[in-house]
Amino acid sequence: MYTGSLFTEENLEGMKKLLKRICEEGVKPQTDEVRYCLNAMYDTINSELIDQKETEARLAKLAESNSDLDYFCAISGLRYTPLIFLSRMSDGQQSGPSIIYEGIEGDGVETETMPVYTRRKMVANSSLSSFHWHHTDLDTMLAVARESGFKYIVVNPDSDPLLLDIAKTDTIVSFYKDIDESISICMTEGISAEDLFPALVEKFYFLNAECTFKDGSKKSGLVLVPEDSAETGFELETDEDEDVLVRLEDLALIRAADDETYEEYRSADGPAEEIAEDAEEE
Repeated sequence: MYTGSLFTEENLEGMKKLLKRICEEGVKPQTDEVRYCLNAMYDTINSELIDQKETEARLAKLAESNSDLDYFCAISGLRYTPLIFLSRMSDGQQSGPSIIYEGIEGDGVETETMPVYTRRKMVANSSLSSFHWHHTDLDTMLAVARESGFKYIVVNPDSDPLLLDIAKTDTIVSFYKDIDESISICMTEGISAEDLFPALVEKFYFLNAECTFKDGSKKSGLVLVPEDSAETGFELETDEDEDVLVRLEDLALIRAADDETYEEYRSADGPAEEIAEDAEEE
């Protein structure tokens, strides 16, 4: 998996080229937009590595920096992290606990927020043990909070709290989804070798792809992790006896051949729900 620095000059320049294809003609992507897009791509590539601990580390970093980029990184991590919210029956209706924050709107008015947790160990209030604990994902949790009349949720309020405006968070999540979808469309249509960069090469890992070379020849197969570096090329598993080493310097265009992925190559870890339960014991 991609473990180098995400914001290398090569990655930034490559993403700018790709954004020219994604954005409307004449729109020049801003540096922050490029960085947010790279963050979305990095997390998509490495989604199986984003667990509760990783997201909690991002929350802690955000608490220290209070930067926009760290805010976006925290929300991106939450997209892949199993979350916990609480509820119980009250007067025939499901209800959950709330936390009062003052002056969220800048007017000093107390506002109810819905608490959400990455793990059970993050819950410091023992009185919450009487509630039902629900494992879910960010999209579902935002919908539950919205339907319950909340404008805000607060993640891990007893440690490194992250206060999220639901409407703003919806916009950021939609941004990430749009970037993922746009990149997938580009991959299906075909991306020229000059537009490839390390993080984008890894988006093709474990996908069937058709490679067109500068000499006009073509080869199709399963894109595998190279022995050396994504900066120089990748392996292509074909119907032939031996895998083909595809060097970027020889490549003219690569196109995702179909939507079939090979998740068994990616990770031997269990699904997120199993990881969530295991993490509680740590």
